[in-house]
Amino acid sequence: MLDLSLEGALIEHQGMLPLGSPCFLQLEIDDQRMAVECRVVHSRVSRRGGGGALYYQTGLQFCHLSRGAEQSLGALIRSYGATEG
Repeated sequence: MLDLSLEGALIEHQGMLPLGSPCFLQLEIDDQRMAVECRVVHSRVSRRGGGGALYYQTGLQFCHLSRGAEQSLGALIRSYGATEG
């Protein structure tokens, strides 16, 4: 994960994710795993790894975030000294 906010995340990964496609992002907060429903809003090749593997940077927009999940994300963001938003 490269960036995180209450609205979404920027991740780096292998394998293309189509624009607009739904997905889930697994987060670990306070030793608890949480799956957040997302939608791909942008994606681009960021680099080529060993053996020619392509890595992508993809922007995810959170969908249907519960109040509890929003509070947990806010606490995680604040724990890194960042402001929310």
